[in-house]
Amino acid sequence: EGFGITVVEAKRAGLPSVVCPSGALPELIAHRRDGWIANGFDAPAIADGLEWFLTDAERLARAQAAARESAQ
Repeated sequence: EGFGITVVEAKRAGLPSVVCPSGALPELIAHRRDGWIANGFDAPAIADGLEWFLTDAERLARAQAAARESAQ
């Protein structure tokens, strides 16, 4: 979904998004703050973003708060 509606919905739910560098998606994400902009379109690039958030509970909590804040 290249228009960003899913990202906005995720932010409202307090979920950081991992997006590929296409369409308007990178414009909706503050990299490593409220989401992750993958450096490509393949599974390893997306996995890097998932790993960034899921391996550190405090980092994930900060990103969740930032996502909610940016949805305002």
